[in-house]
Amino acid sequence: MLRGCHRGAATLQLRWVGGSVQLEAALRLSSPRRFWTEGGRTCRPLSVRSLARHPLIGRLKKSLGVRAKPVAVPTQQEFESMSDRERYLWALKLEKVPYPQDPQRTVGQVLLQELISRDHMQAKYTYATLIMTKELEGDPRYALRLWAECSARGHSWAKANLAKVLADGQLIQKDVEGAIRLYTEAWHAAPLLAPNHAFTAAYNLYSLYKQKGDVKRAAKWLKISADQAGDSLGQYHLGLAYSTGILGMEVDPMRAVEYTRKSADQGLVVAQHNVACLYLDGQGGKTTDYPAAAYYFTLAHTRETDWSTLNLAIMYATGKGVPRSEVTCVELLREVECFGNHSQKKAVVEVYEKHQYDQIWHRGVLE
Repeated sequence: MLRGCHRGAATLQLRWVGGSVQLEAALRLSSPRRFWTEGGRTCRPLSVRSLARHPLIGRLKKSLGVRAKPVAVPTQQEFESMSDRERYLWALKLEKVPYPQDPQRTVGQVLLQELISRDHMQAKYTYATLIMTKELEGDPRYALRLWAECSARGHSWAKANLAKVLADGQLIQKDVEGAIRLYTEAWHAAPLLAPNHAFTAAYNLYSLYKQKGDVKRAAKWLKISADQAGDSLGQYHLGLAYSTGILGMEVDPMRAVEYTRKSADQGLVVAQHNVACLYLDGQGGKTTDYPAAAYYFTLAHTRETDWSTLNLAIMYATGKGVPRSEVTCVELLREVECFGNHSQKKAVVEVYEKHQYDQIWHRGVLE
């Protein structure tokens, strides 16, 4: 049994079986500045797909002499007998395999270029995306032209990506109206989109209408983003709207807690901190809920939010919502002392010297 450990990055267990490495336990990531073992606080779990790409796996395999299994590349005759869809799938699989006649390119790139010459829409979209994400060297203007061709033919992902470029105005002239039109078209094709594209379309329409000062439509798309798309950012900002009354919303503490909690449960750290603050203040028509506040402060603490760490330390010091523990309190305060800003460090001194716990709660909304 091998146990790999990299401070601030990951812990995992690997088993050497028949000359190969097999995953024995799930990889867990901690923050870049805090490292917790299995007996400590819960670290964020990584998906199996991300696990396979994690650099720690590569380093361990390299140190153990484990080589990647070579991909059997089809012959030219086999490629010629394939359909365009089969060629496209092989292009994705051979994206990193060098092309023998031109080592500067890969077999996947050559296949994509051949498919582009045959007017294969998905190949155009993929090739353009590789250029725009800098995974492939190329002219961004050419990539934008490919996206535009795909968008004109109804490719929803291309519409969403092209809308983002128009809204940013960095590569081409900024066109807010054009971005709104493309995002709207992309949203109406939401069932065909990956979830992150649907989130982008709805939430960014809210942002663009808000920039234009169109409060009514901004509120409409914010509700769509929160309720229909289920976007954590949309839910968080809708919670803020119900809490503060912006966008013409009627102040509703219960809905503010509801939407902020939904966003927090999806992992948005600022929502985790703020919903904990709402529970502390007894928002939503409820009395102060210390256990719920401690739960969300703990979630935010593991994601490097120092105000949450400070509040959690005070809860351990006072025994509100969690069992009283001076040892845990001191551990958390030392983290804030090491990594916090000036005002946070000043608050730590107050805890150490004056023990005026209730006077230094940070209940403000994080930006």
